[in-house]
Amino acid sequence: MTTYAAVPATRASYAFGEGLRWDAARGRLLWVDLTAGRLHRAPLEDLDAVETLADLHEPLGAFAPCASGGLLLAAGRGLAHLEDDGSVWGLRVLEPEANRMNDAGCDLQGRFWAGTTAWDEHEGAGALHRVDLDGTVVRVRGDVSVGNGPAFSPDGRTLYLDDSGRGVTLAYDLDADSGDLSGERVLVQHDRGAGDGLVVDDDGHLWVALFGGSAVHRYDPRGRLVDVVEVPASQVSSCCLADGRLFVTTVAEGVDEPEAGRLFVADVGHHGPPVRPFLGALPR
Repeated sequence: MTTYAAVPATRASYAFGEGLRWDAARGRLLWVDLTAGRLHRAPLEDLDAVETLADLHEPLGAFAPCASGGLLLAAGRGLAHLEDDGSVWGLRVLEPEANRMNDAGCDLQGRFWAGTTAWDEHEGAGALHRVDLDGTVVRVRGDVSVGNGPAFSPDGRTLYLDDSGRGVTLAYDLDADSGDLSGERVLVQHDRGAGDGLVVDDDGHLWVALFGGSAVHRYDPRGRLVDVVEVPASQVSSCCLADGRLFVTTVAEGVDEPEAGRLFVADVGHHGPPVRPFLGALPR
């Protein structure tokens, strides 16, 4: 097992850094400041050269680029579309008033998957939603406490979901044609913080941000711990791979730590896919 040390990649800190993604085509990292409702973008060589793409009046959990243009947002209690000109249009409300959208990502077929949670994060109040290519929104499962990820194996046949409220990383068999899930199983029961955002590398291994754990853990597809990235901030919230490096967001909200809220980087020598686009029709 290899242990890496992450170092600060920004001078700036963010209240609730989350949803880190790598746009390889533009050489940019994108991430959200969740509770502030902001979407940021910066070049890999200078992550303090920040451009704010959206500043919403509601929480912003995650996003995906749309093949048709703009970005699909998991924001507030549902879905919205960020146009290329910066305007934002609400699309669908998915959750009750006590809940909010959380993390999201696209599978290899271009469907958009989004986890949700209650504001107080009580057990089983959230859900996992799927936006199909025809724009249909399906509530795939309920009984999710804090839905993070989701992420997908390189062959597209496995979906991984962190239920942070329960402290577990779950794995599902994914039918590539229908998007149906089956065979739920606990891949990892975390004992160092709660699994938060995650990314799957090109070798099929999972990098899981540990909220409250000051680390990112790398697991093989069987759930065995193989590598550790130590992070000098406790609330580690999301991660992505870019050019052989692991980039990490952290959260400053609710903690008194000098490095909290900054982005960090570790040279790990592993690679993963860039952010996948949503290939379907926008839900209406």
